Amino acid sequence: IRLSAAIQDYPRSIICNLHGVNPKFLEVGKKIFEQLQSCNRAFTKGAYYIGKMVWSKGYGELLKLLRDHQKELAGLEIDLYGNREDSDQVKEAGNKLKLVVRVHPGRDHGDPLFHDTTDVVCTTTAEALAMGKIVICANHPSNDFFKQFSNCRTYDDGNSFIEATRNAEPAPLTDALR
Repeated sequence: IRLSAAIQDYPRSIICNLHGVNPKFLEVGKKIFEQLQSCNRAFTKGAYYIGKMVWSKGYGELLKLLRDHQKELAGLEIDLYGNREDSDQVKEAGNKLKLVVRVHPGRDHGDPLFHDTTDVVCTTTAEALAMGKIVICANHPSNDFFKQFSNCRTYDDGNSFIEATRNAEPAPLTDALR
């Protein structure tokens, strides 16, 4: 059993998320679905990204996409959460954008702060999907497992990133996917 298509392939191997997610994330997802049923809008605070604040965790790629498509994404606000050695550089790069990019210390993904925000890209992908959120991630073998979820949006280039970011209405998680 492989956890990701990004690692070495073996004969007869399958890709599977073995550990699942903590039930607290599924509970958040149920509450969000109830909100959607009653008022049509559950996520009101923009987008966020959680991960170790090192360039190798995708901050460079994300900030480049945001920089290159600021005009098309006007009005988008994004919060970055993480700790590590590149925090100051990430904050400096975010401050150069015309978009609102706030950099914060790392937090647990189960924190109530994240319950009514929408986008997540990093190792917390399964938790975000369990919470009924839209996940926007690169169309890469490491994300193949998550493509089975209707709330996973993948992109190949800047244009499909813009489309995925603009079209961020979540669908309720089915019992089978839960």
